[in-house]
Amino acid sequence: MSILKTFPKISVLSLLVFVLIAFKFLHITGVPVFIVSSLCILGIVVLIGKATEEISLYYNPVIAGIINATFGNITELIISVIALLNGEVEVALASVIGSIIANLLLLFGLSMISGGTIYKEQNIGTQAAQSNITLLGIILLYLTIPSIVLFAPLFDQSIKNAYSIALNISIWFSALILITYSLSLYFSLKTHKSIFLPEGEMLSEKPEWSKSFSIIVLAICTVAVAFSSHMFVESIEEVHKVLGWSKFFIGGIIAAIVGNAAEGAVAIWVARENKISLSFQVAISSCTQVGLLVAPVLVLLAALIGKPVALTFNIFELVALFASFIIAFAALVDGKTNWFEGVAFVMTYFMIAILYFMHP
Repeated sequence: MSILKTFPKISVLSLLVFVLIAFKFLHITGVPVFIVSSLCILGIVVLIGKATEEISLYYNPVIAGIINATFGNITELIISVIALLNGEVEVALASVIGSIIANLLLLFGLSMISGGTIYKEQNIGTQAAQSNITLLGIILLYLTIPSIVLFAPLFDQSIKNAYSIALNISIWFSALILITYSLSLYFSLKTHKSIFLPEGEMLSEKPEWSKSFSIIVLAICTVAVAFSSHMFVESIEEVHKVLGWSKFFIGGIIAAIVGNAAEGAVAIWVARENKISLSFQVAISSCTQVGLLVAPVLVLLAALIGKPVALTFNIFELVALFASFIIAFAALVDGKTNWFEGVAFVMTYFMIAILYFMHP
């Protein structure tokens, strides 16, 4: 009974997986499945975060960082892959951009507000901010260049098959981005880890779960989130018809918020304890992992299974991505935060959410 007290309270939502199983056998579809699967994924994501944290405590910081990096965004990856396999390419791509924007603007914006209402100014650290801004710049180029290639025929009539070029660029860029991601892990977890874990914010915790129990929970949660994500994706078509929400909005906003809610709660909580650099690392790591790991894995996996996908996004997504990165660069370059910068981040996210909602 005592071990149950160590489970996060919100993780009780993960039990809704049994309701989803019943829905599957009873052939219930549509909005009820969409609502239940969203809540279920939220609960499972919290459990995945807890299990990952517990496993990390048994290893040195480098191995722990790799474990967190691997499982930190597994939900986004599973949702994207299942959407791809179900032919919902728009949802798969929208969830990639949506997760980046949600982490960068909403998650960290709320953290800055949470910490800024208690402390007048909080320090991230200039070096950490600048290093991550560099990674954000690489991600911006990686995700936008294939889309820009589609406009090339307007300026160079000798280019006849722009989409084919964009597809090849996406695949080659994805391979390079995975290499970049691996080197960024080595940089942040090995050679320059002191930059990213400033003295005074190091956490010394003792695990509440045994290593074997943590691994079992993580394995079960991974299977459960795969099933729940499958039900979530299958319900999108009917939700689109019944509620009139675009698949673009569902993938880019709803799925992104659900998938990142657990990390958001952690970032907001530690910001109130004046650990804003830790909050920043939670938010920015989630953001960069999606751009440097989830997106390239999705592209390369799609090519391997014979369903190649180019990283081509619509004008709404490109505007949202550029706006997010510009405001993030302007606010974070000095390595300091305050509550009003958080308000600016959150309001920008709300504007982007409205933009997504208005998409036909």
